[in-house]
Amino acid sequence: LGGRIEVLSRPDQGTTFRLYLPLTLAVTKALLVRSGTREYAIPAAMIEQVLDLKEKGLTRIREANAAVWSGNPYPFHYLPHLLGDLQALPEKHTQYWVLLLRSGARRIALQVDEVLGNQEIVVKNIGPQLARVVGVAGATV
Repeated sequence: LGGRIEVLSRPDQGTTFRLYLPLTLAVTKALLVRSGTREYAIPAAMIEQVLDLKEKGLTRIREANAAVWSGNPYPFHYLPHLLGDLQALPEKHTQYWVLLLRSGARRIALQVDEVLGNQEIVVKNIGPQLARVVGVAGATV
């Protein structure tokens, strides 16, 4: 990632760690999700709604190939399929997660296998090699 760490220890007072991150990094709030064996971080600013659905509700969205929320259509996708893994199959559960995302005027309903929770993450630009990958904005550790 670059940057540096400063450690300052004082007897009977404790230790202070200072992390200095380069300006090419950004800290953002994200929702961590899992699909298959991979984990992903979805920027919190893109999330309009998280739907916790039973199988019947998910089937309705799949058949319509879209979710409708607040009068707006959200084209439906399973996350691994959107990233090119067309062989991946959604896991069977008693509840299903669909994220309603928006970036500018574009909207999408994204099915994931599990919602792991919220976290602040450090995002690094992925460089020109991966910049062409649709749906990927950065990398985090």
